[in-house]
Amino acid sequence: MRYFLIIITLIMLQNQTSAQLVDTKHSFHHTETTSLAPESIWKAWTDVPTWQEWDSGLQSATLEGDWRLGAKGKLTPDKGPKVKFEVVEFVEGQSYTMKMPLPLGSFYLHRFLTEKDGQTQFTHQIYFKGLTAGIFAHSMGERYQSMLPPVMQALIESR
Repeated sequence: MRYFLIIITLIMLQNQTSAQLVDTKHSFHHTETTSLAPESIWKAWTDVPTWQEWDSGLQSATLEGDWRLGAKGKLTPDKGPKVKFEVVEFVEGQSYTMKMPLPLGSFYLHRFLTEKDGQTQFTHQIYFKGLTAGIFAHSMGERYQSMLPPVMQALIESR
């Protein structure tokens, strides 16, 4: 019975979509609110070569071509090897999801924004999928989760 529950849990986590904002062992998010226009946040999010100016976890970032669905690039984190990414979900001016490969799994970064009453809310969600999701969420998750608030504040201040 124990193994059955583990298998069911793994299947459910595999089927979690990026639109769900449920913090789990494999998924977490942070939202900030600012008076900046949504276009200002969107511009920062899509200006890949300048990400390291506000993202303290990056040394550099490059993009091949234009920012759109299917766009590809490379990230050089402050710790660890270079990693390739691909934009796997994209809604112009509103949201995107990047997928980065991990051994037997993937790391996802989903960013989206909304405007209400003259305020812009923007969210960064990180989640892990695949057979090794638990391993990578455990080894990398706490660090990334603690980085989200200051990185998002730095993005606001950079505008």
